[in-house]
Amino acid sequence: DFTVDKAGYYMLKFSSIQPGVELLLGGVDLITMPSKAAYWKQQLAAAIEEAKPVVDAAYGVDYDGDTKTAFSAAIAKAEAGGFTSPSAVTAMINELKDLAAKMNTRVNNIDDFTISVIETSSTYESLAEKYLASQVAIDAKKVIDQYSAVNPSTLSDDQLNEVVPLLKKTASALKNLEANAGLLTWGIQKGIETYNLLGTQDEA
Repeated sequence: DFTVDKAGYYMLKFSSIQPGVELLLGGVDLITMPSKAAYWKQQLAAAIEEAKPVVDAAYGVDYDGDTKTAFSAAIAKAEAGGFTSPSAVTAMINELKDLAAKMNTRVNNIDDFTISVIETSSTYESLAEKYLASQVAIDAKKVIDQYSAVNPSTLSDDQLNEVVPLLKKTASALKNLEANAGLLTWGIQKGIETYNLLGTQDEA
């Protein structure tokens, strides 16, 4: 691509560095470059269109919080316009992109928080009594007691970033408790069988 700085008559010439090679060109487009103001206006409009679906996807009150409030305010500010320099438009675009990323993260964290608490509680309630004294079950019970009544929308982004990995880890550990215990029991049983078999062979 290239830009013509001023109006006039121009000729396009093409050549090859390889002798005897002919070029056949097609689809050459000549377009009028919009003014710089129009260009930045288009860039801002595109950023707004990308931001709107993100905040629309977080329409429920479950996703309320400072991030959603700031994101909605930024979109309104961008739509109002009135920017007087490319740097101001660029800053606005970057703000929209940053808040969109934070909004997506918040939505995912809140969803993961809710799912993990439900899964952990359900798994704990169905856990065989013999596993309740295990450290995994004890830790899970503490997490359930601490977070089952918490509305994740009341937590800040930083709090969610810290809590959600713990909840997911707890849910996974509790799910694997019985399975791992079963494998351990199977391993012990096989060990005993092997020991007995070897002992019988030694006696023979």
